[in-house]
Amino acid sequence: MPLQMENLIWLGVGGAVLCLGFALLQLRRALGPKVEANDPLQGWYKAIREGERAFFKVQYPLLFGAFCLIFALFVALFSGGLLPDPFFPAAFFSGGVCGTLVCLIGTKVSDAAGIAAARAAGESFNRALGTVFSSGAVAGFLAAGLGLAHVTGWILFLKYQMGYTPDAIAGTMIPFGAGACLMALLLRLGGSFFSQAANLGSRMAEGTEETLGPAVARCVGGGAGCMGGLGAGLYESYVASLLAALALGAASAEDGLMWSALVLPLAVAAIGAFCSMIATLLIRSREKAGQRELLFILRKGCYTAAILTGAVCIPVTYLLFGSWELWFPVLTGLVAGCIFSYWTECSTSAAYGPVHQLSRAAETGTEGALLEGLRLGLRSTAGTVFIASASILIAFLSAGGTLSGDPSVFFKGCYAVALAGVGMLSTAGITLAAGSMGPGCRNASRLAEAQWPEDGAVTERSRALSFLGSSAMAGGKGFDAGASFLTAAAMLLACVVLLRSQLPSGTLQLTHPAALAGILLGVMTAFAFAALVIKGVQRSVQAGAEELRRQRRESRETSDRKPAQSGPTAFVGRCAKSALRQMAAPILLAALSPVAAGLILGVPGMLGLVFGVMISGFALSVYMSNTGSAWGNAMEYIESGKLGGKGSACHKAATVCAGVGDPFREVAGPALNQLMKLCAAMALLTTPLLLSFDFYAFLAAILG
Repeated sequence: MPLQMENLIWLGVGGAVLCLGFALLQLRRALGPKVEANDPLQGWYKAIREGERAFFKVQYPLLFGAFCLIFALFVALFSGGLLPDPFFPAAFFSGGVCGTLVCLIGTKVSDAAGIAAARAAGESFNRALGTVFSSGAVAGFLAAGLGLAHVTGWILFLKYQMGYTPDAIAGTMIPFGAGACLMALLLRLGGSFFSQAANLGSRMAEGTEETLGPAVARCVGGGAGCMGGLGAGLYESYVASLLAALALGAASAEDGLMWSALVLPLAVAAIGAFCSMIATLLIRSREKAGQRELLFILRKGCYTAAILTGAVCIPVTYLLFGSWELWFPVLTGLVAGCIFSYWTECSTSAAYGPVHQLSRAAETGTEGALLEGLRLGLRSTAGTVFIASASILIAFLSAGGTLSGDPSVFFKGCYAVALAGVGMLSTAGITLAAGSMGPGCRNASRLAEAQWPEDGAVTERSRALSFLGSSAMAGGKGFDAGASFLTAAAMLLACVVLLRSQLPSGTLQLTHPAALAGILLGVMTAFAFAALVIKGVQRSVQAGAEELRRQRRESRETSDRKPAQSGPTAFVGRCAKSALRQMAAPILLAALSPVAAGLILGVPGMLGLVFGVMISGFALSVYMSNTGSAWGNAMEYIESGKLGGKGSACHKAATVCAGVGDPFREVAGPALNQLMKLCAAMALLTTPLLLSFDFYAFLAAILG
């Protein structure tokens, strides 16, 4: 090699420092000027801060405690000789801690940015847009920075302090991704259940004296369920894609190129982060810009980041491998990410024809709107699945893989698929900034309209913000689904590659009876998981409604209400506790189903289950997210004055559909993305146990 390629690992450190520094710069813009005592939004600021504290006080200690128990279980397994590496528990724990940090900071910044953007909306739409975009940029670049910092930090520690080889490094870091996946699912479900309960409470309280508690909970829930959940989800996609690429690179690289195979994913991620910073400078808007123009501005930033990243990666790839062959998979991932977002926007945004058609269907009543929304969701799923399929095939073939199954190039083709996932997520900083600005836009819109209800200019700006936020969130969900599928596919391929030389021939074929049974169980797991999630939403919503009724009874019974019992913190606390209770069943199903399949059906059954979860979970996630987003955006389109406007029969039908779609787009759809990755991560994590543990012999020994 002309260079000591392992020294280029420090590119990851440089990228992490740049990302974290840029997130800090964006933080100042997102928070805006300090809230003064005479600020008209001072009351909202204090109430939202109180609601945040109440939410964090209930959710985070219990989640952290549960995670510590799992960490203790890993320590016990290592002590019993069932885990091969002493750093497995620490890697698992650090992955979860980083995901929690992204979610926590993202939630707090989103809530604060909502106040700052509402204040800015009183003066200029461009200032309000810049504020909410900066809040998303904080979460996006924080996720990228922490992901790069921790992955690179582990590599440097294991190489220079422990003397590990590249393949040993990749194997040791697998639990890092599993910890991030598990914590991301916990945070996504907890925040989303809470958010749905808050949304219903806010609708029930409209026009009554109990509006403060539900309204505050709705603001906090938007940050926790959308900004925080999406941030934690993309963080774990980011690190999981890097780890899958490291594992496949170590397995596929020729002698002398192993360090190059480990360095390339880190270099692509660092380059993508830097190019994303440059592209954020393009996010500027004129006053009274239309929705299509605003969406184009966001796309222009994301596309510019992808183009710059692709261009810079050409010489880097050549430097590391002496050819441009592995540049094509990176380019495939970059292009696929842009297409995922654009296709989802066109299918679900109020600026395009499909949602206009859905809105007109609401003129025939609720049934017509429901049927048209279901049709739209099914149709949009076909396009997303086609894009994902094409991306995997193009990445595999462009690196020299063949559809004939030639084993000599199979590993390299799998590595190329993982590189496509890394390429897609390399611009996660600006993509997450655009996709997660929805909560800030919505909160700013509500607060601005509540504070200046008679100001027509403010109302117009706030509605434009709300429209933009909803459309941007829909595009972000499309990107998240595509990135999650590619990441899960790379992790499954890594598991197959790791097992290929350790199992008898034919064991890993899809026609194996255990694999077929596992595929069917995996399909069932995705649907059962979605059912449990929707059931959790319903129970959380019911808890929020009961708390609101309790406050009303208390208000009638006594004129001396205590703020601690009937104020905003009481509503927030009740909804947060209910959300925690509803998380248990779906979490246990997601985490234990691969392990159970592996113990009972063996490795073929476990891989079959993960395969089934990926296929059905991906299609179901896209369908639910797009259907719910289309219904919600159709309601906002009608509220803007179209087809009779707010209060019309058409609006009432669309409102019912939006209420049905909220659990689809905000909870079940995004949670299925986490399910795919968690099942794949658990399969990777439990592979060493399955190879050294005979479950049936263990049962026979117990039963005598």
